[in-house]
Amino acid sequence: MWWTASVRPSARIRPRRVKGYPVGLNQNLAVHFSEAEFGLAATWTPAAGGAASSISILFDNGYEDYEFGTVEHSGRAPAAMVQSSEVAGLVVGDTLTIEGVDYRVRTIEPDGQGVTRLVLHA
Repeated sequence: MWWTASVRPSARIRPRRVKGYPVGLNQNLAVHFSEAEFGLAATWTPAAGGAASSISILFDNGYEDYEFGTVEHSGRAPAAMVQSSEVAGLVVGDTLTIEGVDYRVRTIEPDGQGVTRLVLHA
């Protein structure tokens, strides 16, 4: 068995969730996005022009497999999680520069809890 005799599955501690997030995450998002914790610095540049802004993100550049009918494809699927309040006014086509690489925003997916997922394209 994967548990020890003193800790059985019924005794495991499970974090309580509030609207999809573990308690505490949506209480102070700035802590989780800070560069001192998990965050990564990025620069947001509006496609319509205007000043670039520095924002903190959680970046994922995972490798994924896709199927289109009988055709299989593999590739990177970059995405960024950001505090919604930091990207008010962001639109599809804006640019995020992350670790020296420019990514174009393809989709914007706000979760209604203060976090927005940005699907990116290099």
